[in-house]
Amino acid sequence: MKHRAVLSTVCVVLLTLALLALQGCGNSDSDAVFNYEIAYAQTFSDTEAPFDVGYVSSSIRSDLAATVDSLSELKSLCKENGLPFYDESSANYDGELSLKIREYDENYFREKSLALIFGFGKSYATARIEEVRSESGALKVTFSKPDVMFEVSFPHSFVYLIEYVKTQTERIDRIEIDFVSNGTMYALYDAYERGLVSAEDVRNIGYYYHGGKVYVEGAGFKEADFVAAPKTPGELDRVTSESVRRTYLDYLYYSGYGKNSLEDVTIDEYMGTYNGCVAVKLSLKNCMYLNVFVTQSVAGTTFAFPDSNALILLWQG
Repeated sequence: MKHRAVLSTVCVVLLTLALLALQGCGNSDSDAVFNYEIAYAQTFSDTEAPFDVGYVSSSIRSDLAATVDSLSELKSLCKENGLPFYDESSANYDGELSLKIREYDENYFREKSLALIFGFGKSYATARIEEVRSESGALKVTFSKPDVMFEVSFPHSFVYLIEYVKTQTERIDRIEIDFVSNGTMYALYDAYERGLVSAEDVRNIGYYYHGGKVYVEGAGFKEADFVAAPKTPGELDRVTSESVRRTYLDYLYYSGYGKNSLEDVTIDEYMGTYNGCVAVKLSLKNCMYLNVFVTQSVAGTTFAFPDSNALILLWQG
């Protein structure tokens, strides 16, 4: 199983489709805080497309990244790009995104501007916004994604709406998009198959995961008859811990499960670092895992999991 398998068994019940607005900040040219709000962020599959002209229209083929400072600019942008949000004859006129777009009226634009970032018919799901900042007349939006981008079997469209106050920055006339990576994450069995960890490393990881015991099929847990190598480092520092959790979020976003924040990800167990690969057990807050006992064998070591969150992950920065 490849990278999509890392996430397919993580959660049994996904979070609800309602998307809460996220808050963020970045730095402007003067190092002042740039305040913004991600007012809308959603990924749509082909069958969920919020544009009734979506994938079959020649008018929507390329991505859209633009800022508008007035209602007239917003309406013109939609008309020029074949977006049916103001078209009463559109099948999606009363859809969630259309209703959101039409919330932006003259009162809104008196103090705020709006950035729109759309991607159409992609073979991968959306990435997570890491940072938004103003610099030299550009709105710089940084997305975070895994190093290894895997494809999904159906096309997606993604939409971001970013609100910001006009007076905190010079006029913004363009959007510049960049991608960064927080690292790569592998399932333990995948890391072993790739030669990133050895059978002895896997045995040590099992030792620490089971608290100094080993699991034997049919016999249960027994005291280990070996002494595992000390964990190096003994604990994860704050920077590494945050990078591990951010990478996990990136994989969730790339799998279409983009409704989570960094605070939702917990490192339950740290089992050492092997050839630069950090062994961890992660969980997702408010995720309903099945109450089933699961075992998995990797390189001769059996791992026993108390629920369906049955993955040891290896993070590589």
